[in-house]
Amino acid sequence: MKDLFLGIKQDKRCISLKEKKKIINQIDKIPYSNTYKPSYQKELFEYHNNKIIYENLKSKIFDSFKKACCNYLNHTPKKINMKSWVHITWNKPNKKANVFHCHNKNNPLALSGIFYLHLPKKSESTFFHCEDKKFSLPKKELTWFIFKSDLYHEPGRCFDKESRYCVSADFWI
Repeated sequence: MKDLFLGIKQDKRCISLKEKKKIINQIDKIPYSNTYKPSYQKELFEYHNNKIIYENLKSKIFDSFKKACCNYLNHTPKKINMKSWVHITWNKPNKKANVFHCHNKNNPLALSGIFYLHLPKKSESTFFHCEDKKFSLPKKELTWFIFKSDLYHEPGRCFDKESRYCVSADFWI
């Protein structure tokens, strides 16, 4: 894993372009959920105590997320919990405002991940703030960026008619 900034690590690419197209086609068939959140979301996967709760998308990206989190921790826990969703944004006037947020801030062993399935040219990656400085993830598709869940971040915007697909996931024990 490559160290970036603020404890964020970048994993290696885990799917091909052919698989990317297949996953986007599958995601497009899943209904939207949580429309009150900052972007348009679809629930993808949930896994509690090593058991699948639901699986709206079957893909090896979830296995690669689990492996990346274990590598980040340098430990493979006996009982793992994961949840994943996708943010889909495009240049739409009524898109809700972006907000800084964090996940699982009460669990020091919780990790989060961001996986850009598709980043149009006129779109942003995810932003992180530390003191007066603003950081952004590299605009790199098909790889996981892993970070501690209590790190505040803001989803990037999309100014393109083409959709921005950002898979997000949480891992905790």
